[in-house]
Amino acid sequence: MAQYNLRKPLKAATFHPAKYGLVPDDQVRSDAALADPVLAAALEACRVGDWKPAKAALAAVGKDWDRRGLYVQALGGTTAVGPRWLHSWRAAEPSSPDAAVVFAHSLVVKAWNARGGGYAAVTTRQQFQRFHELLRTGADEAMNAAELAPEDPTPWMTMVTAARGLQLSNSEFERIWQELLIRDSLNRRAHIQALQYWQPKWFGSVAAARSFVEDTAARAPRSAVALQLRLGNELEIWLPTARTIRQTEHFRRGSGRDALRKALGDHWDGTVPTGGGVAVVDGNWLAWALTLANRWDDACKVWLALGGCLVPVSPWLYQADQVVAFIRLRREAFVMSGSKPVA
Repeated sequence: MAQYNLRKPLKAATFHPAKYGLVPDDQVRSDAALADPVLAAALEACRVGDWKPAKAALAAVGKDWDRRGLYVQALGGTTAVGPRWLHSWRAAEPSSPDAAVVFAHSLVVKAWNARGGGYAAVTTRQQFQRFHELLRTGADEAMNAAELAPEDPTPWMTMVTAARGLQLSNSEFERIWQELLIRDSLNRRAHIQALQYWQPKWFGSVAAARSFVEDTAARAPRSAVALQLRLGNELEIWLPTARTIRQTEHFRRGSGRDALRKALGDHWDGTVPTGGGVAVVDGNWLAWALTLANRWDDACKVWLALGGCLVPVSPWLYQADQVVAFIRLRREAFVMSGSKPVA
């Protein structure tokens, strides 16, 4: 994939992040816990087989569905590569809805891992077979989790994530989607996954994806979900041209520039997200978008708030080296803003 390039020649050695109040380049990290100390502690405990901090973390979030979805996604990802702790939890508490939803999501993550990220033409029959087996089991477990916790949107988030691989028809997908919306009308992880479903490379079209974005934006004006969908859809439009058009150039002209301007104008109120969890997700999107929009001063405020925490998903997902892309774009914002060193 194309990498971000500074538009103003500058050697990394001549830019010292600490002088601007930034985390040094070698401390920029891709953080699965998203700078959330409770989640970080739970993930660390999971790695040594202790499930009780994960149980406590999920119990503490209660009906904060946004944070619950974040925790389930992160815990499910960890379980997909190291399941011992979750097996112990399910054995100790077989009726736990929290353990059930993490298990379901872990199977869906494991399925996508088994398939790999390549196009269908380079994916083996064995990969596809394992992929479908795990997805079907994950979907069954998600429905079990939904029965254990009828109010919880998170099992439906998992079903939305599985929908593409399950090759659900538009009508089947809509039934799942409505179940999700009834429980949480602005579930950001489900919306991002639904945007993928409606892309032409899966089971939608350019028009269907755009309609989904516009409908969400109309339903949730000035929301982080609307901003992320609008920018995420433009990324998908850019992707097929990535070998010939640099990403930053796409967002500085034509439809890319217009989408960026509309997203920031309609869906950002100027507030800089602080703290961990979902604030870090929002901050990554904003720092990226504001820099590409040449809004240097606003961008620098968000970069400072991030503290070097890179979210290992979009908008960095399509970069060959996410950390390098993060560092280069951050540096560009401060160079182009004319910011003066503070130390």
